[in-house]
Amino acid sequence: MCKISMPTIISGVLAFVASMLPINYMPPLYANNGFMLRLLGSSDLINSYIYSYLLGFLIFGVLALNGSRVFISSKYDRHIYFFMVVATFSSISIPNPYISIISRVISGALGCALYIRVYSLISYSPERKIHLVGKIIGISSIILESLSLISGVLSNYTSDTFIKFSYMFILMTLFMFYIFYRDIDELPPLDKSTYRVHNKYLSIIMVFPSIMAFTAFFIFLTNVGSSSKIPSFFIGLIVFSLAFVFPQGTFLSNKIVIKIGRKQSLMIFTIFSILGVLIQTIGIRYSSWPLLMIGACLVALGNGGIITINSGDSMDSYRNDPARPTLQYILISMLLTTILGVINRFTICYSYIMLFLYIAIFIYILFYDGRQKVNQLKY
Repeated sequence: MCKISMPTIISGVLAFVASMLPINYMPPLYANNGFMLRLLGSSDLINSYIYSYLLGFLIFGVLALNGSRVFISSKYDRHIYFFMVVATFSSISIPNPYISIISRVISGALGCALYIRVYSLISYSPERKIHLVGKIIGISSIILESLSLISGVLSNYTSDTFIKFSYMFILMTLFMFYIFYRDIDELPPLDKSTYRVHNKYLSIIMVFPSIMAFTAFFIFLTNVGSSSKIPSFFIGLIVFSLAFVFPQGTFLSNKIVIKIGRKQSLMIFTIFSILGVLIQTIGIRYSSWPLLMIGACLVALGNGGIITINSGDSMDSYRNDPARPTLQYILISMLLTTILGVINRFTICYSYIMLFLYIAIFIYILFYDGRQKVNQLKY
């Protein structure tokens, strides 16, 4: 096994954290109705604010997919990071609903650019993809969920001014670390002899489990704060608890795949997620934060394994543009999250939608294996 370079891990972690921070940091603030009302002036705009980041992410991602190759050059990543910090802070600090929402859209677009940079680093590095994905996502999740706990504490016990100042401090700290520790190497040219898959849309089929898992996770983050009667502190604590579980899924997936194989491993992690959703649903029904936490942790454990196995495998198989599958599944996940988020506002509990998504993964694993079609293709 190749040794994983520390600059690649640090660069990937800092870029991934920045791209997902506006999603992970906000659930406790959504539970704080007073803060959101003072920021937006109306509860009717909260949903628009929540999904505006996903909209910006989608817009940039679709434009990127139309390019000949999906990657972000290291020449521009510092500028992207800086402007994302400015846009993200503006989205939470300026008490004007339209400026806040537009800033969040811009933040989402720049967050997508950083997300692409993460998987560009992974895709073109010499290390085995599944190990590098596990390292970066695992470490990033610990940082993100820890920051969510901080958000819950600040939201519950401090003023609006201190909440905004703390958010700015976190963003600037991440930016400064990225400046000093980022991987400055440019991406190497692609070796055309390693081309395997030439169908741009086949990769969507290959990453179906990741699409469903990420959609379920985004639905959880966008609804757990605004759709429950649980105080913001406990919402932050619940999201924080995922920091100790999701990385375990990413790290365990490497060992389990080696012992029992890819398909069986995906089935085991999917079962964990299904059990977690069932427990989570009981917690939501009775407004019990301990049950909600236990369920969310089981879901996170399953997600860690599903996403790590499927992401690393798809990049190894889709070598003519290995960053494309991961961008496709995150974009489709965000699109589905937005659509399903609108639906469940008027119909059913979001946990039932999550359960449907994991059942879809289980059926996919049982009856279809995307790699079978890929492996039949000639170089």
